Order: sequence, then C-alpha cells, then structure tokens
Amino acid sequence: MRPGVTIPPVDLLSPIPIDSHLGTCMTADPNSVNPNIYCLFPAVGGATAQFWSYNTDTNGWFRLTDATAGGNRVYTITCLCFDYSGGVIWLGTAATAAPWAQILRYTIATDTWAVMAQAGGTFAAAGVAASWNTVMHIAHPCTGVGGAASDDFLYFVGNGAQPTYSYRISTDAVAALANVGGNVVSGSFLAWFGRTPDLLFSAYGGGAANIRQYTIAGNAWGALALVPPLTFPAGSEVWADESRTAGIVHQAGRLYDASFVAQYFRGAGTLHGTDGTQYASHGITTRVIAGKKYAYVMYHSYGAGIQGSFQRFRIVE
Repeated sequence: MRPGVTIPPVDLLSPIPIDSHLGTCMTADPNSVNPNIYCLFPAVGGATAQFWSYNTDTNGWFRLTDATAGGNRVYTITCLCFDYSGGVIWLGTAATAAPWAQILRYTIATDTWAVMAQAGGTFAAAGVAASWNTVMHIAHPCTGVGGAASDDFLYFVGNGAQPTYSYRISTDAVAALANVGGNVVSGSFLAWFGRTPDLLFSAYGGGAANIRQYTIAGNAWGALALVPPLTFPAGSEVWADESRTAGIVHQAGRLYDASFVAQYFRGAGTLHGTDGTQYASHGITTRVIAGKKYAYVMYHSYGAGIQGSFQRFRIVE
C-alpha cells in the first residue's frame, strides 16, 4: 500500500458455522489456485476439533474430517500452515503427554489426518518438558534456502519460552534451534516471506515492541526496529503477504500496513464491529480474486455461544 491509501470498508461474509473460540486458526493456498480457506475450530468442553473449508468463490462453508491427535484432543494451542506442494496442510497442537506437542498432516485430496510419530527426534528430546503452553506458531519456507532441503522444514515458536524448533519432514525429526531472544507469549507471531526466503520474522508479544529477524542459514536471531515502533499486545496477528515482503498487522480492530524489510508501519483501516471481547484468529490470509487482492480475517470470542465474525477487505496497492 502507498502512503495515504486506506483499506476500503470490509465485507461481512457467510457466518462462521460453529462457535469460535481461542485457538481457532486458518490457512490457505498462497498461490490462490485452491479457492478454499481451511479453518480449524478447536475442541471445547470435551468436543472434537472441527475442520471446515470456506470457498471464496461461493461464500459457503463445508465440513471436513474432524481433527484428532491420537488419544489427544486438538484443543486451544494450535497453528496451521499450507504446504506449497498444494496438497498438504500442517497442524501443530499441544499434547498432554510426551512428546508434549504434536504435528499432524492433512491430505486435501483424501480428506484425512495423520499424526507424525516424530520417529527421528521428538519435541520432548529437543527440550520441551511439559505440555506446550500459551501459544504456538508455525512457518514453512519453500524456496531457495539450503538447496533442495529448504522445502523440507517446518519452524515453530511459542510455549511461553525462547527456543525455536524445526521439524524435518523427510526424517520426521524435531530439533531445537537458536533462542528467539525473549519468551514468546500472547500477541506474538511467526512469518515467512517468499521474497526473503532465508528469513523468518517474529515478535515476543506481551505488549512489547520486539520484532525479531531469523536467518535460516545462520540459525541466528537479531533485533529489527520498525519506525515508528509497533507493540504487540494480546490479540495481535500478522498476515504475511509473500509477494510484498510485508504484512497486515491487526491490533484490537485496527489494521496496519507493515513492512519488515523496509521497517515501517502505517495505519490502514478498521474492521467491522470489533470490541475488546473479540480477537483475530491465527492465519489472517489472502486471496486473489479476479485480479484483486483480498485479506480475510476471522474473529473469535472467549464468550460461550458467540460465533464471532468472518470478514474480508480489499488490499489497495
């Protein structure tokens, strides 16, 4: 977005099909080939986590196979990412016993889930000592870094702790990497941008202005300052637009255009009907429809029986 250009009014979309709660997350094909946005609604009150797709062409919802992690319910510590192969979605979730966090693979063509065994190395062996806590974020770089193996890794941060973890898909192995530099709590994020394939970006959250930049090849985190500074309280979310090395940052109903390469942010627009009881869900995502780019954001609420809302806004560039 250019200075002075604001986001037009949002569109309210087809209502969320069930109550949305803390831990609701979503993902989509960044290449806009698959028209669906995939949404996980975590288990609440003993229920099973429901997995749905939203079709951006028809504005309709379709229920898919529920997500289960072996004997563990998929509860409120969750994160999703779309695999750039186009056929797989990855889910991270907390576990109540070792290895303390689990990774699930969803195959779109067969509508099936599989729990990764972590046979080559577990989260527990990498240092996670109890059920993953607070938040979990996932990123999946896909091009250029470290040769052919670069498409082979998922990255995780969170747990109210500092370590970064990698999961190597081909060997089913988790490993501990460098510390982010602060405890990753509510209001944090993890993002990867296609134009800077060797870099991940994160923030600790907790209301601090603490953008961090991770060099994958060097396994090193460093500070990154936005001008002016932008803090990340609970409820903050970042949408990673891989075509622009920039993102949309959400805070309490306000949206900001932020570039983690040019290191700036600007006020951009306000979402519809949000208040202090609603929070953006993981995975603010983007779609290109008829040559126009839109960002989609889902709001969940801590309140029982409140469905939240699903909205989109046009991105003017």
